[in-house]
Amino acid sequence: TLISELGKLILESEKSVFVITPYFIPTQSGVEFWQKVRDKGMSVTIVTNSLASTNHVPVHSGYSRYRKKMLEMGASLYEARANAVKPGSAASSAKSLTLHTKLILIDERYLFVGSLNLDPRSIEINAEMGILIDSPLIAQQFLAEVNQGLPELSYKVELDDDGRLQWLATIDGKEEIETKEPLTSWWRRFLSV
Repeated sequence: TLISELGKLILESEKSVFVITPYFIPTQSGVEFWQKVRDKGMSVTIVTNSLASTNHVPVHSGYSRYRKKMLEMGASLYEARANAVKPGSAASSAKSLTLHTKLILIDERYLFVGSLNLDPRSIEINAEMGILIDSPLIAQQFLAEVNQGLPELSYKVELDDDGRLQWLATIDGKEEIETKEPLTSWWRRFLSV
């Protein structure tokens, strides 16, 4: 299957895995998979939707159960900022930003782009497809562009000194820290529990 082939490639890699997916629900077996990757000393970065930017609150609820475990193993987590739409940009007619890209960058060499989300539905039920590009030049250029935009377009999710989640962002050039799901009402947070 597609996920099996990607999993083999990731486990054979040596340096890094960078994932962008709107829906990330690793499940316990996925957490174990990512722990194996981390145990090899590789960096793991996941970019996904925040509760404010997702168009499927139940999916975010599934993801949020695994955030702390992913952070504790040393993975880097980023969540799209719903209010990162810039006036005059192609997306400026939208009220909020929703991440829809699905890609995996492996060892700054392989770039997988396709329809695959990293959630149980995509992995176990849907018929997914994609293309794997072996090009260090393309992969490194893409990674440089994404890394440049991440601070302004997303929250970096971290654990504070007491092991609680916090969201860090650069908004209008200013560093901000949130201690609850950013840009959400109590009702949306309640629905995601």
